[in-house]
Amino acid sequence: MKIADVFRKLADVFDDLTEKKKKKKSNVKKKMSWEKKVLIVAASVMGVLLILLGTAYGVFNHYYSKLNVETLDDDYQVIVTDTDKDLEELTDEQKAELEKHMDESLDDGLKFDDKNVTNILLVGTDSRQKGNRRSRSDTNIILSINRDTKEITMTSFMRDMYVQIPGAGKQRINAAFIFGGPQLLFNTFSTNFGIYLDKYAQVDFYSFMKVVDAVGGVDMTISSGELKSMNNAIGEINQHLGLSTNNGKLKKSGKVHLNGKQALAYSRVRKVGNADFERTERQRRVLTEIFKKAKKMSVSELNDFADVVLPLISTNLTRKEVLSLVVNSPEYLTYDLKSQRVPIDGSYTYMTVNGASVLGVDFAANKKFWYKTVYGEE
Repeated sequence: MKIADVFRKLADVFDDLTEKKKKKKSNVKKKMSWEKKVLIVAASVMGVLLILLGTAYGVFNHYYSKLNVETLDDDYQVIVTDTDKDLEELTDEQKAELEKHMDESLDDGLKFDDKNVTNILLVGTDSRQKGNRRSRSDTNIILSINRDTKEITMTSFMRDMYVQIPGAGKQRINAAFIFGGPQLLFNTFSTNFGIYLDKYAQVDFYSFMKVVDAVGGVDMTISSGELKSMNNAIGEINQHLGLSTNNGKLKKSGKVHLNGKQALAYSRVRKVGNADFERTERQRRVLTEIFKKAKKMSVSELNDFADVVLPLISTNLTRKEVLSLVVNSPEYLTYDLKSQRVPIDGSYTYMTVNGASVLGVDFAANKKFWYKTVYGEE
């Protein structure tokens, strides 16, 4: 309820009291003192405010209780199932270049933290099994809310970047989540990029599909190559869902309206175009469309959306933080939305480590790029 509505209610209460006093005036032998009148009005106003606040708090708790809330701390166990600590398959020149960039990143001491910028890590795991928490984070997008520049920046961090994972050695960044959950992933971003992450929100394959369905699907323009790859992915998803192989497969390319399952297949396309780089672009396109549709929702539609989506999200956002996001959401929905990825062009090298394809990254160049685009400063 808006402040203006509250004052209107208070005015109505005051008018009712005034009207009743007029009707009884002829029967009252002694005039009521002005002090008593003020007390009655004040008591009425306080009563209305308490009712409104109680109702609002009850509604907020209803929504917050739907989230899967976890508290993170540094007391976690790193479970390494497989490692790529050896660099034997790299040439001496490649190894020296990779180690140089990694050492510079660890030693430069740059840490990005600003009270006017909130960084929330959006994690999409590759789990095909419901409730499976031990899975890789194939989608790592930092959602940065800058209240100074009034911008929201989505930055995809490529899953194949070769990084130093505390306690697990050198690995692709998507392995951090399976080794130690969100806390180890936080520490990995801090160690390699100097990025302080405030909070995280995690969904899996099934949750992603339901989120897209909750906004009524998204419109995308797909190529013939993407169509073939998407239908293969839809067939695999159907297998996990116990559906017929052809359920929901697309029949044409071009501009198509995608439901949740089809949007998931679109977001997973990796062997069309610029490999995983283009896949992260597809993921950001879907998120951008969800954001646009949320901006146009009515109050009742947002209520229905929240009822569906909140139980699907695991997060470490506290009640106070969620309340702040809710209160400020009308303003945040007016912010400009930007989209980008790390590593940037010209700052990485394809390498093979123990048979696995990885990206050797120039961390210094990417840290500078991320800081400039998110914080608006050099």
